[in-house]
Amino acid sequence: MLLRCLMLFVALLLSSVAVSVQAADHPREVAGKPAARLIGTWRSANGRITFQSNGIIVYKGKRHYYAAGNGVIQITHKRIIRNLPYKIFDGKLTITDDGVDTVYTREYR
Repeated sequence: MLLRCLMLFVALLLSSVAVSVQAADHPREVAGKPAARLIGTWRSANGRITFQSNGIIVYKGKRHYYAAGNGVIQITHKRIIRNLPYKIFDGKLTITDDGVDTVYTREYR
């Protein structure tokens, strides 16, 4: 009986590690689908940022994976994961990176 419990525990542990590694490759699996309110192009003094509905973000010409939920944008690029707090208020998107707020305004075309 003890051996069965131990084997079950090891199997569960190994399956959770596999899920964690796979989720790191695609952040949409971690935080859920991209937030609909983010989708589109936003502009600030630092440049443009585009959130696509397929979980791709384009910033300074580079494509990254992203997901958003609970006030955090999770960005993945080459196995590096960054979590950036954000808020949308009064038509403006504020993203906090290392304690610095950047305010973006939505571009309408």
